[in-house]
Amino acid sequence: GKSNHSNVLFRPELSKKKKEAIETFGMGSENKIVLRFDPSDIFWPLKVPYFISTDDRFRFLNLHYYGKTGVLVVHGQPPFSWNWGGLNDSDLVSEVRRSLALMLGLSKTPDPISSYVTRWDKDHFSMGSYSYFSVDSSLDTVHALASCEGLKGEKRVYFAGEACSVDGHQCVHGAYTTGIEAAQSIMGRIRDDGVDQGPPESGYGSPVGTVQMVQCTVCEKWKEVPADEKELKRISMDDSWTCSLTCQIQRETSGISLCSVCKTRTELILKEKEKPVGKAADENDISLNSNESTYAEGERVLVPENGVVYEAKVEKAVFDPNAGWKYFIHYMGWHKRYDKWFPHSCLRKNEEHACTCGYRRFFA
Repeated sequence: GKSNHSNVLFRPELSKKKKEAIETFGMGSENKIVLRFDPSDIFWPLKVPYFISTDDRFRFLNLHYYGKTGVLVVHGQPPFSWNWGGLNDSDLVSEVRRSLALMLGLSKTPDPISSYVTRWDKDHFSMGSYSYFSVDSSLDTVHALASCEGLKGEKRVYFAGEACSVDGHQCVHGAYTTGIEAAQSIMGRIRDDGVDQGPPESGYGSPVGTVQMVQCTVCEKWKEVPADEKELKRISMDDSWTCSLTCQIQRETSGISLCSVCKTRTELILKEKEKPVGKAADENDISLNSNESTYAEGERVLVPENGVVYEAKVEKAVFDPNAGWKYFIHYMGWHKRYDKWFPHSCLRKNEEHACTCGYRRFFA
């Protein structure tokens, strides 16, 4: 935990909030001693997977019970595990053997075939083996540790690890899942044409506050929501709060028979939300045939973007041998300064029918 122990320097420097989180969070060192004995020399209870004694320096995991023949793993926790009380590997193994002999009523234990000692607190890359909530730390500290860092407006440095996990804290799966979440967040900010849309405003890596559990009024599932006490109170008093766009649409269209126009636009928005960003939604979204452009210059198209479906016109159509067809579009009714290039997968056909149901949720 403590940043003054770290050998890693950041330029630009980490934010004040990030440095405070690093300083506040604790770092522990759960070390292990692995002992391997000849199968004929096993002296501990074979059918007991885990055992301890009054010597609170050591705990014992019987890997022989789990199929690792003749292997005993000794766990050590702080404060003794910090530098193992100043003992070298040889003296430490002897100390463990004396503890085992006293526990099991033996004069001494057989000599192990081999041994291995971990010293995570001395590892320059980890400086410990797990994080923990020390005094003054909270869930806000975890979110600060997981938030993006970097230049203002960019923040392209992502963090992951068990310390950044709320539900997998101190565990391997916490490190794994935050790595996946960080990767998904990075994918989510990169548009199909490679444009970086900026750091996340919500979800993993965002500068969120305290996470609260709130129940959706449609699907009735409980969801983690970044909200302070004031926001939580507002949500609690809202009998129409929904956890997702899908649930929101379901509530809004209850009792409404959507016309074909609104149904198409709703499906476009949901498809855009659900597909992995940077990937085509399906094989039909890929257009690599230089002779068959899906959209012609001058054709009206639909552009689902930022939760709204815009009507636009294709100004130029160009074929890229590596990425397929791309189109320079003009948003209908908007100034030409908003014109931009889009890959094939970002556009949809415009059937040019009028809305007859009155929903018009995704009209620009």
